[in-house]
Amino acid sequence: MVSHAEQTVSLIIGFMYTIAWSLSFYPQAIENWQRKRVDGLSFEFLGFNLTGFTCYTVFNCVLFWSKYVKNEYFEEHPGSPSPVRVNDVVFAIHALILTLIQIIQCIIYPKGKQTWHWIAKVITGIMWVSIPIAIIVASSSKAVTWLDFLNFLGYIKLTLTIFKYIPQAWMNYKRKSTIGWSIENIILDFTGGALSILQMIMDSWAKHDWSLFELGNLPKVALGILSISFDILFMIQHYCLYTKRCDDRVVTLWGIITGKHKFEKKEKGTNDKETAREEKQFLLNSEKKEQKNASVKSRSPNESDGDPSEDLENITKQNQD
Repeated sequence: MVSHAEQTVSLIIGFMYTIAWSLSFYPQAIENWQRKRVDGLSFEFLGFNLTGFTCYTVFNCVLFWSKYVKNEYFEEHPGSPSPVRVNDVVFAIHALILTLIQIIQCIIYPKGKQTWHWIAKVITGIMWVSIPIAIIVASSSKAVTWLDFLNFLGYIKLTLTIFKYIPQAWMNYKRKSTIGWSIENIILDFTGGALSILQMIMDSWAKHDWSLFELGNLPKVALGILSISFDILFMIQHYCLYTKRCDDRVVTLWGIITGKHKFEKKEKGTNDKETAREEKQFLLNSEKKEQKNASVKSRSPNESDGDPSEDLENITKQNQD
């Protein structure tokens, strides 16, 4: 028997991870709006997100509101806690709306040379074509239930979660930068994933039923674990590998450890165009310094550096001669 205290704690944790996951969509949208640009944000990531959260919203809404599908679930998993709570429904709908907003931003704002890769188009197309086929099978076959169809949608979301992070991680690697990709989004996503897993552990422990970690709700379990894993990768990229930045919101962890963090503050009144120029200039600084060093090394020892003190010394020597 689950006590009232255990139910309350589980409910609080559920709303905490819903808030964290829901808030995680805002930093990227705000950053796009502030920069008036979307370079640095993977279009494949957004495309997979749109398809995935569409499936995830249907999965949660139907399993939460449909008594017929709920009965199918409890017949297969007698005594198990409900796999979907109201916070899951709220999160799924909210995530879908925020994803649509970010896609609209990508249409409106400059995107540089970024395109949607054909492989991503093929994967997304296959997912969308498979959904009506699954509906036909579920409605015409007694061997396949509507719960099976919802689990199929959950697996689509899970599969796209695997794929969606890879293009963004690869883009960060190629650019050697995370500028344009919001780290606040990742921190909040990590928090939400950890709390989601914690809630399921508490529910299973209170019920003495660990079927949620078997096949009862695999999409939700795997989604939390995958999110945490990729979030850790992105935090390593941002704080340890690609630490060059031109905003004053974050001091890198690696910079604090080594004492070599660079920190450029934006002056008040700086407009978006100036910010864009600063970011571009910041990314080109290393290349310019390397070119300058190379040109200095290629000069002959007798050539002047352009320094006034050296010119004066040369003139003095000539007068003495």
